[in-house]
Amino acid sequence: MNAERLHLPGQMMIETNRDANGRYFIAYGKHASMFFRDAAELRRWLKLPIKTPSREAFDSWITSMQSNSNPDKII
Repeated sequence: MNAERLHLPGQMMIETNRDANGRYFIAYGKHASMFFRDAAELRRWLKLPIKTPSREAFDSWITSMQSNSNPDKII
């Protein structure tokens, strides 16, 4: 499976893929990158304000992955 990417304004990018332990996320910021297993923790780290285009794009991206994933696995 190829990694999926979401590009956000401000030189931010999120990359996701799966390994033996499930889905993981790597968030790249201007001066840092972080590894996450939980989408909620990733959302908190990004600090995207509610009702902005960036937050809506992130939420729809996460929702699309949840609908395409195995129902037994929770993102």
